[in-house]
Amino acid sequence: MTVTHDIGVALAVSESGIVGFNRADGTTGIPWSVPEDMIWFRGLCLRRNVIMGGKTLRECLPFLKFWYPEAVYAYTRAFDPDWVPKLGGIDWGIITPQRLKHHPEDEKFVVVGGADTYRTFLPLASWASLTTIPDSELATLADGESYIYAKDIVETIEKEFTLKKVVTQQTKTCVIRYGTRKTT
Repeated sequence: MTVTHDIGVALAVSESGIVGFNRADGTTGIPWSVPEDMIWFRGLCLRRNVIMGGKTLRECLPFLKFWYPEAVYAYTRAFDPDWVPKLGGIDWGIITPQRLKHHPEDEKFVVVGGADTYRTFLPLASWASLTTIPDSELATLADGESYIYAKDIVETIEKEFTLKKVVTQQTKTCVIRYGTRKTT
């Protein structure tokens, strides 16, 4: 029996293909602060199971409670048990594509990064959200910092999904596109 789930990917990317940045201390971050993007993103995470890689989880711990997810699943080989108390009571677990078959079919998932996690779960996704951030919104990097690019992921989303512009009152700074996987 094939198990199908409502799995989507939510990705924000700059016009030049930047999805994040590496700090000098080895941590990562998002090099922009666009309220419209965060409002849209929070809506996608609301009452869904959120899947993210270990680095992304570490960076998002302070914000997770504001997303109101059903649960948080880490796709990582280096899960840190110290993260659990910081999740503030949110259900959590480790996930792989193979483990999805053990979840009820009516569960909803959204993949929110990082790059390896997107690449792993993108073939399973039935919908995608792609937000384009103007390069003018990018933060200036400090010494020892570098941008993270994921043009291959963006190209796959644009090729395999029918994306339509989402028009809301909040989308003045960025362009939000949402759509479902193209049928063959």
